[in-house]
Amino acid sequence: RKNLRQECAELFRNIDVHQTGSITIDDLRLRSGKIKSWFNAKGVGFAAESLDNMFKVMDVDQSDTIEEREFVHGLLQLCEDVRPMSIMELHYQVARCTSKIENCDQNVNSMVRTVEDLVYSRLEDAKKTKDIASQMHNLFDSRQHDSV
Repeated sequence: RKNLRQECAELFRNIDVHQTGSITIDDLRLRSGKIKSWFNAKGVGFAAESLDNMFKVMDVDQSDTIEEREFVHGLLQLCEDVRPMSIMELHYQVARCTSKIENCDQNVNSMVRTVEDLVYSRLEDAKKTKDIASQMHNLFDSRQHDSV
């Protein structure tokens, strides 16, 4: 596995001709022949049409670029057989994400209720202020009328 990791890193550096430490989908497309040859040498089926999808899956941080660690990890995953443990790990990660999303949803709903309560309270305060101002205006008008 260590040797395969080194080979993946070397392939990345061959694709990253500008030595920026990251590659774009265009870099992958331009060097799809190298990638296909590498996969064939490893006995892994690869279709050039899958390149865009492969890029999307490898771009874990959604930066529209793939860094070496993302590339190496992605290729290692593609080269390994699907193991029950991989499926369990994936299931675990999805369950954790689902739980976090549900917690965020609950927090957002709680915040919405708090904001709604504050708005309602401020509207009630504004109504009371308007009523007091109206009463004061009426009192002022009646005093002016009485003094005339």
